[in-house]
Amino acid sequence: MEGVESPQVQKTNTLAVKFAKDLTAGFISGAIANYIGHPLDTVKLRMQLSSKKMTTWNVLKKIYRYEGVHGMFKGVTAPLIGRAPVASATYAVNQFTLKKLESSTMSTDLKNLVAGLAAGVAAAPITCPFEHLKVKRQGFKGKTPSYTKIARIEGFRGMYSGLSCTLARDIPGFGAFF
Repeated sequence: MEGVESPQVQKTNTLAVKFAKDLTAGFISGAIANYIGHPLDTVKLRMQLSSKKMTTWNVLKKIYRYEGVHGMFKGVTAPLIGRAPVASATYAVNQFTLKKLESSTMSTDLKNLVAGLAAGVAAAPITCPFEHLKVKRQGFKGKTPSYTKIARIEGFRGMYSGLSCTLARDIPGFGAFF
């Protein structure tokens, strides 16, 4: 019969649609979470880079006084562009892996752990270069260089320096998270 899909094709199409929806939901939630938390991430980084003991409130006031609202969001583009795909990939890979493990005899906790570990594997290669760019921009004093200039100077290998540590952090981290 023409126009009638087999159950296997229907299942594949349904899985692909669910994966696309999970990617979209993860992307949107990741972008929103990043934008909300970035000002405090900037304050934290400035406190860590300072040789003086400073309070969160004092750093916030200083950034606002000398850099305005823009200073609170300095370096937000890289993690905004980076975190949304990370959230998208981790959520979608987690859900996809859980779907694939549905018929397994593993316990629910073990399925969640395995799916979370898979999500961590998906996250690290996306996270690493964007975290690198964010730190370079946030910690820069004066006129900050563009992301493309930083990437050009650092090169592909430089952008992925620390990938093994990122994998070592993200794989068990997402395993525990999910």
